[in-house]
Amino acid sequence: MAPLTLARLAELAGAALPTPPPASAPRIERAASLGEADAAAVSFYSHPRHRDALRRTRAGAVLLPAAAAADCPAVPLVCDDPHLAMARVLQALHPPAPVAHFVHPDAAVDPAAALAEPVRVEAGCVIGAGCAIGAGSALGAHCVLGEGVALGADCRLHPRVTLLPGARLGDRVEVWPGAVLGADGFGYAEQDRAWLKLRHRGGLVVGDDCEIGANTTIDRGMLDDTVIGRGVKIDNQVQIAHNVRIGDHTAIAGCAGIAGSARIGRHCRIGGGAGVQGHVELADGVIITGMSKAAQSLRRPGAYSSGTAVQDNAGWLRNAARFKRLDDIVRALRRGDRP
Repeated sequence: MAPLTLARLAELAGAALPTPPPASAPRIERAASLGEADAAAVSFYSHPRHRDALRRTRAGAVLLPAAAAADCPAVPLVCDDPHLAMARVLQALHPPAPVAHFVHPDAAVDPAAALAEPVRVEAGCVIGAGCAIGAGSALGAHCVLGEGVALGADCRLHPRVTLLPGARLGDRVEVWPGAVLGADGFGYAEQDRAWLKLRHRGGLVVGDDCEIGANTTIDRGMLDDTVIGRGVKIDNQVQIAHNVRIGDHTAIAGCAGIAGSARIGRHCRIGGGAGVQGHVELADGVIITGMSKAAQSLRRPGAYSSGTAVQDNAGWLRNAARFKRLDDIVRALRRGDRP
């Protein structure tokens, strides 16, 4: 993209320029951190811990709140939410590359697959019978699409993504390397002290404008579909089990795990390493903080936490030993005895 003028930059960010910029004002070609930016870069400031870096920056312009403008040696672009403003600027500075129709000769495309034009299919891809790929979509090297997979328009599959039969993705979905979507879930019935597999016949539906991180796995449903709503953002190495339903615009951070048949509402946030137990329901707007476990349904929006913070080992061992006696202590106190 061509460099941005400060006026255009302010327009994109919803920011205010202090005065009309002079004709000699720098044009912005890229974004960078406060410490690494030069006169051709825009940066942003949103937290007081970066105040010294703001004062020393050599950026051409900085997105910041009004209270920090006096400390900015660059052109201050005042806005209410610098983080959001930077997201808008990055969209303009680094738009997705346009897709020109190309199917690598080393790709294996079944004759019964339907590829709209334009699409890009890189080397080593395997596209099964009955697949449908929408216009503007691009598949990185060694992606595998099983029989009957549907991929909407303007999707991006990075290298080594696997979509198994029954997976259906909407428009503008981005999936990062190594993700596996549509595998059987962990479903077994016990028979004579051995495990009998429950064959999964459901599918996986991913809504428009979702992003799915590297090495994340989302299982297909056993009888009904696993459903990921519109605009859901899922980080790397997340496990989502069979029959889970996730509402629109929920965000899930890395290494979280959601067990089978859980129901997650819209606009929820699930922190890194958190767990949601099977068949639990979370209302719209629930926040589960990092490393917490939702072991029961949460019917009201708000933030929820569990677990204990780290402490020195000796203190933890003492508290763990006392925890074993907690029930006896409570019973003694109720009787009026000294524990």
